[in-house]
Amino acid sequence: MSSFVTKRQGLLRLGASTTLSQYVISPILAQFHKKEKGISIHLINGNTAQIENALLNKEIEVGVVEGQSKNQSIKYVPFLKDELVLVCRANHPLAQTNEIAIATLKTLRLVTRERGSGTLEVIEYALKPFHIKIDQLQIEMQLGSTESIKSYLLNSNCVAFMSIHAIEKELKNKELQIIDVDNLTIERYFYIITLQGKSDSLSELFIKNISS
Repeated sequence: MSSFVTKRQGLLRLGASTTLSQYVISPILAQFHKKEKGISIHLINGNTAQIENALLNKEIEVGVVEGQSKNQSIKYVPFLKDELVLVCRANHPLAQTNEIAIATLKTLRLVTRERGSGTLEVIEYALKPFHIKIDQLQIEMQLGSTESIKSYLLNSNCVAFMSIHAIEKELKNKELQIIDVDNLTIERYFYIITLQGKSDSLSELFIKNISS
Protein backbone atom coordinates (compact mmCIF):
# COMPACT_ATOMS: atom_id res chain seq x y z
CA MET A 1 0.00 0.00 0.00
CA SER A 2 2.82 2.44 0.84
CA SER A 3 4.48 1.95 -2.58
CA PHE A 4 1.07 2.36 -4.22
CA VAL A 5 0.61 5.73 -2.48
CA THR A 6 4.18 6.84 -3.24
CA LYS A 7 3.81 6.08 -6.94
CA ARG A 8 0.38 7.72 -6.98
CA GLN A 9 -0.94 5.32 -9.56
CA GLY A 10 -4.22 3.56 -10.03
CA LEU A 11 -7.83 3.96 -11.10
CA LEU A 12 -10.29 6.23 -9.31
CA ARG A 13 -13.95 5.71 -10.11
CA LEU A 14 -15.80 9.02 -9.87
CA GLY A 15 -19.47 9.87 -10.26
CA ALA A 16 -20.88 13.34 -10.89
CA SER A 17 -24.45 14.50 -11.17
CA THR A 18 -25.49 15.89 -14.52
CA THR A 19 -25.01 19.64 -13.97
CA LEU A 20 -21.62 19.09 -12.38
CA SER A 21 -20.33 16.69 -15.01
CA GLN A 22 -21.32 19.05 -17.83
CA TYR A 23 -20.21 22.42 -16.46
CA VAL A 24 -17.97 22.11 -13.41
CA ILE A 25 -16.00 18.89 -13.11
CA SER A 26 -14.15 18.64 -16.46
CA PRO A 27 -11.79 21.62 -15.91
CA ILE A 28 -11.08 20.29 -12.39
CA LEU A 29 -10.24 16.84 -13.78
CA ALA A 30 -7.90 18.40 -16.35
CA GLN A 31 -6.01 20.25 -13.61
CA PHE A 32 -5.88 17.13 -11.45
CA HIS A 33 -4.46 15.10 -14.34
CA LYS A 34 -1.68 17.64 -14.87
CA LYS A 35 -0.57 17.05 -11.26
CA GLU A 36 -1.24 13.32 -11.04
CA LYS A 37 -0.57 11.75 -14.44
CA GLY A 38 -0.35 8.23 -12.97
CA ILE A 39 -3.95 8.27 -11.77
CA SER A 40 -6.66 7.34 -14.25
CA ILE A 41 -10.20 8.53 -13.61
CA HIS A 42 -13.31 6.77 -14.82
CA LEU A 43 -16.20 9.25 -14.69
CA ILE A 44 -19.86 8.29 -14.78
CA ASN A 45 -22.72 10.75 -14.68
CA GLY A 46 -26.38 10.57 -13.79
CA ASN A 47 -28.79 12.40 -11.54
CA THR A 48 -28.04 12.77 -7.83
CA ALA A 49 -30.04 9.69 -6.82
CA GLN A 50 -28.19 7.55 -9.39
CA ILE A 51 -24.77 8.76 -8.24
CA GLU A 52 -25.62 8.14 -4.59
CA ASN A 53 -26.82 4.64 -5.46
CA ALA A 54 -23.60 3.97 -7.40
CA LEU A 55 -21.62 4.96 -4.30
CA LEU A 56 -23.74 2.77 -2.01
CA ASN A 57 -23.29 -0.14 -4.44
CA LYS A 58 -19.51 0.50 -4.45
CA GLU A 59 -19.48 1.14 -8.19
CA ILE A 60 -17.60 4.40 -7.50
CA GLU A 61 -15.32 5.62 -4.72
CA VAL A 62 -16.20 9.33 -4.81
CA GLY A 63 -19.17 11.32 -6.04
CA VAL A 64 -19.94 15.00 -6.56
CA VAL A 65 -23.66 15.78 -6.32
CA GLU A 66 -26.33 18.40 -5.83
CA GLY A 67 -29.44 18.01 -3.72
CA GLN A 68 -31.00 18.73 -0.36
CA SER A 69 -31.72 15.38 1.32
CA LYS A 70 -28.96 13.34 2.91
CA ASN A 71 -28.44 9.58 3.19
CA GLN A 72 -27.03 8.59 6.59
CA SER A 73 -24.71 6.02 5.00
CA ILE A 74 -22.99 8.77 3.01
CA LYS A 75 -20.57 11.48 4.13
CA TYR A 76 -21.31 14.88 2.55
CA VAL A 77 -18.63 17.59 2.37
CA PRO A 78 -19.59 21.00 0.90
CA PHE A 79 -17.62 21.60 -2.30
CA LEU A 80 -18.93 24.57 -4.29
CA LYS A 81 -21.69 27.13 -3.79
CA ASP A 82 -24.31 27.42 -6.50
CA GLU A 83 -27.43 29.45 -7.19
CA LEU A 84 -30.52 28.38 -9.11
CA VAL A 85 -32.16 31.16 -11.12
CA LEU A 86 -35.33 31.35 -13.16
CA VAL A 87 -34.53 31.82 -16.86
CA CYS A 88 -36.29 32.25 -20.19
CA ARG A 89 -35.22 32.93 -23.77
CA ALA A 90 -34.06 36.49 -24.39
CA ASN A 91 -37.10 37.39 -26.53
CA HIS A 92 -39.61 35.88 -24.11
CA PRO A 93 -42.50 38.22 -23.13
CA LEU A 94 -41.15 38.19 -19.53
CA ALA A 95 -37.57 38.98 -20.49
CA GLN A 96 -38.00 42.72 -19.93
CA THR A 97 -39.76 42.27 -16.59
CA ASN A 98 -37.65 43.41 -13.64
CA GLU A 99 -39.28 41.05 -11.15
CA ILE A 100 -42.27 38.75 -10.78
CA ALA A 101 -44.28 37.80 -7.70
CA ILE A 102 -43.73 34.28 -6.49
CA ALA A 103 -47.43 33.51 -7.03
CA THR A 104 -46.86 34.18 -10.74
CA LEU A 105 -44.85 30.94 -10.90
CA LYS A 106 -48.15 29.05 -10.87
CA THR A 107 -49.20 30.75 -14.12
CA LEU A 108 -45.99 30.03 -16.05
CA ARG A 109 -45.16 26.98 -18.16
CA LEU A 110 -42.10 25.30 -16.72
CA VAL A 111 -39.54 22.81 -17.90
CA THR A 112 -37.90 20.82 -15.10
CA ARG A 113 -35.48 17.99 -14.57
CA GLU A 114 -36.75 14.48 -13.91
CA ARG A 115 -37.61 12.95 -10.52
CA GLY A 116 -34.39 11.96 -8.73
CA SER A 117 -32.66 15.12 -9.90
CA GLY A 118 -30.92 17.11 -7.16
CA THR A 119 -31.92 20.34 -8.90
CA LEU A 120 -35.62 19.47 -8.76
CA GLU A 121 -35.27 18.47 -5.11
CA VAL A 122 -33.68 21.82 -4.21
CA ILE A 123 -36.44 23.74 -6.03
CA GLU A 124 -39.12 21.81 -4.14
CA TYR A 125 -37.39 22.58 -0.83
CA ALA A 126 -37.07 26.31 -1.65
CA LEU A 127 -40.77 26.64 -2.55
CA LYS A 128 -42.02 24.98 0.66
CA PRO A 129 -42.01 28.18 2.79
CA PHE A 130 -44.28 29.76 0.17
CA HIS A 131 -46.67 26.77 0.31
CA ILE A 132 -46.10 26.00 -3.34
CA LYS A 133 -45.75 22.37 -4.40
CA ILE A 134 -44.24 21.16 -7.64
CA ASP A 135 -47.53 19.55 -8.69
CA GLN A 136 -49.21 22.99 -8.44
CA LEU A 137 -46.94 24.31 -11.19
CA GLN A 138 -47.68 24.04 -14.91
CA ILE A 139 -44.91 21.65 -15.87
CA GLU A 140 -44.93 21.29 -19.63
CA MET A 141 -41.97 18.93 -19.87
CA GLN A 142 -39.52 16.99 -17.68
CA LEU A 143 -36.18 16.47 -19.37
CA GLY A 144 -33.15 14.42 -18.39
CA SER A 145 -30.36 16.95 -18.91
CA THR A 146 -29.60 20.63 -18.52
CA GLU A 147 -28.60 20.94 -22.19
CA SER A 148 -31.97 19.60 -23.34
CA ILE A 149 -33.74 22.09 -21.06
CA LYS A 150 -31.74 24.98 -22.51
CA SER A 151 -32.58 23.89 -26.06
CA TYR A 152 -36.25 23.62 -25.14
CA LEU A 153 -36.27 27.10 -23.60
CA LEU A 154 -34.74 28.62 -26.72
CA ASN A 155 -37.62 27.20 -28.77
CA SER A 156 -40.58 27.79 -26.47
CA ASN A 157 -42.24 30.25 -24.11
CA CYS A 158 -41.37 28.10 -21.10
CA VAL A 159 -39.21 29.07 -18.13
CA ALA A 160 -36.93 26.93 -15.98
CA PHE A 161 -34.87 27.06 -12.82
CA MET A 162 -31.23 26.43 -13.74
CA SER A 163 -27.80 26.52 -12.15
CA ILE A 164 -25.97 29.78 -12.77
CA HIS A 165 -22.94 27.63 -13.66
CA ALA A 166 -24.90 26.06 -16.53
CA ILE A 167 -25.99 29.22 -18.33
CA GLU A 168 -22.89 31.44 -18.30
CA LYS A 169 -22.39 31.13 -22.08
CA GLU A 170 -26.06 31.74 -22.92
CA LEU A 171 -26.23 34.81 -20.67
CA LYS A 172 -23.06 36.22 -22.23
CA ASN A 173 -24.42 35.59 -25.73
CA LYS A 174 -27.78 37.14 -24.75
CA GLU A 175 -29.67 33.95 -25.61
CA LEU A 176 -31.18 33.45 -22.15
CA GLN A 177 -32.39 35.99 -19.59
CA ILE A 178 -32.70 35.74 -15.79
CA ILE A 179 -36.11 36.55 -14.29
CA ASP A 180 -35.94 37.74 -10.69
CA VAL A 181 -38.59 36.29 -8.36
CA ASP A 182 -39.64 38.46 -5.42
CA ASN A 183 -38.27 37.13 -2.08
CA LEU A 184 -36.96 33.93 -3.67
CA THR A 185 -33.26 33.10 -3.59
CA ILE A 186 -32.30 29.48 -4.21
CA GLU A 187 -28.75 28.79 -3.08
CA ARG A 188 -27.22 25.39 -2.53
CA TYR A 189 -23.92 23.60 -2.25
CA PHE A 190 -22.55 20.91 -4.45
CA TYR A 191 -21.21 18.11 -2.22
CA ILE A 192 -18.34 15.66 -2.40
CA ILE A 193 -19.67 12.31 -1.22
CA THR A 194 -17.95 9.19 0.10
CA LEU A 195 -19.20 6.25 2.13
CA GLN A 196 -19.29 6.86 5.88
CA GLY A 197 -16.24 5.32 7.57
CA LYS A 198 -14.64 4.33 4.25
CA SER A 199 -11.51 5.94 2.90
CA ASP A 200 -8.72 5.15 0.48
CA SER A 201 -5.58 7.02 -0.52
CA LEU A 202 -6.63 7.86 -4.08
CA SER A 203 -9.98 9.25 -2.94
CA GLU A 204 -8.31 11.34 -0.22
CA LEU A 205 -5.76 12.68 -2.70
CA PHE A 206 -8.47 13.62 -5.20
CA ILE A 207 -10.65 15.31 -2.56
CA LYS A 208 -7.68 17.24 -1.20
CA ASN A 209 -6.81 18.50 -4.68
CA ILE A 210 -10.29 19.64 -5.70
CA SER A 211 -11.02 21.19 -2.30
CA SER A 212 -7.87 23.33 -2.21
